[in-house]
Amino acid sequence: MKKLHYYLSLAAVGLGFTTVSCSGDLTELNNDPKSYVNAQPGALFLSGQKGLADTYGSAAVGVAPFRVLAQSWTQNTYNNEAKYNLASADAPGGWWRDIYTKTLANLKAAGGRYTKEETNAGVLKNNLAIIDLLEVYAYHLLVNTYGDIPYTEALQNSTPFPRYDDARTVAHDLLRRLDADLAALDVAYGAVGAADQVYNGDVGKWRKFAATLKLKLALLLADTEPQTASDKALEAVRAGVFTSNDDNALFKYDGANATNSNPVWQTVAQTTSNRNHSPAGFFIATLQQFNDPRLPLLFTQNASAGYSGGTAGEINNYDDLSKFSAFWLNSRLPVDLLDYPETEFLLAEAVARGIAVGGTDEEHYRKAIKASILYWGGNETGADNYLAGLQYNPAKWKELIGYQQWIAFADRGWDAWTSIRRLGYPDIDADSPPEGAAGTLPQRFNYPPVEQTSNPDNWAAAVAKISGKRDVTNSKIWFKN
Repeated sequence: MKKLHYYLSLAAVGLGFTTVSCSGDLTELNNDPKSYVNAQPGALFLSGQKGLADTYGSAAVGVAPFRVLAQSWTQNTYNNEAKYNLASADAPGGWWRDIYTKTLANLKAAGGRYTKEETNAGVLKNNLAIIDLLEVYAYHLLVNTYGDIPYTEALQNSTPFPRYDDARTVAHDLLRRLDADLAALDVAYGAVGAADQVYNGDVGKWRKFAATLKLKLALLLADTEPQTASDKALEAVRAGVFTSNDDNALFKYDGANATNSNPVWQTVAQTTSNRNHSPAGFFIATLQQFNDPRLPLLFTQNASAGYSGGTAGEINNYDDLSKFSAFWLNSRLPVDLLDYPETEFLLAEAVARGIAVGGTDEEHYRKAIKASILYWGGNETGADNYLAGLQYNPAKWKELIGYQQWIAFADRGWDAWTSIRRLGYPDIDADSPPEGAAGTLPQRFNYPPVEQTSNPDNWAAAVAKISGKRDVTNSKIWFKN
């Protein structure tokens, strides 16, 4: 653990370089009060990687309310985000800011330092490819949250007011970059090493990560560009996607102090607002309806020796409800960026859409569910018994995969929300609309308010392309028909 402590300490130094005073003004990144020139590349790399894990895994108000939007969780007292009032704590600004500054700016700086300092050409090539994979992952979070985003001109000192790139064009370019990364990664050479808290520099693992991320991004095109989606999904499978939970991309936390601890633990166990989040009643009820073995793995019983969750949008009594299990409340619990259960759900979806990735949709569906149960601490017998009671109907693949994927994404809030947006299940608006909701389930985040003042012309051009020419959350996201 000494090496991990060392790199996490350096990561804190690296994060200091990207602190900005404004909640979302990308132009402030061009003001360089501290220089990267003396920072170690490993520290910058870990700062970027940790920034990505911290943001993606966050449960903080004003950054990542996705578990609340997807109703895996809900809020008890301060429940604006449960009612879809995202402006109350500026979640659109927090998500935007943290990905651009804590992740992308550090990764860009790390690439520059490695280019200057790494003398082994094979290792350098691997380092830059892994950095690019993390950048692709970060940009996919942005483009699939907002739509058009600053991309080609983002983080450029020479361009203080970056234009917004077309979302579909960005999506295609991310797939192109993944192809380049797969071609560049060479298992004959090392990479990154101990600074990498996901795979410890294992290039073979990163190749699987690249192929699996490609499969995921390919299927985002399935509703609007089915042939491209099919071609890219088949290429991804041939490149070698995840085949077990051993492949999961898990960012590891030290847990020795709050800063280097799992972000869920920081929110629900360590902060003064730890009583503001509880399991959502709709999620609990769904697990009970399915007699799902993950229920006691995810949550504790309430004071009445049963299970209960809060009603979305209402003021709930924390003491009356089930609590998060010890599995969640572990300061060292890794953040899961990409995993094998998701891979099998993607393969099930691909087969259901007529993409010949091998196997049947039911086979992949069942493998996904079993892998999810095992990941959460269940056992083979419990998983097999549960699967024996599940019926699969290919005609209802969106509903069946949608519900089970939503359950599996219990701790991956952004992906739970995105799965609902893509497949339509569960239908939150019909089955569990929040009390006092400001409209329907958001299909996108509006742009950070600071963009209207700091980058007004490019912001206005992006808004003009949105249906209705208004920067609202109920506008259709780019990957839906």
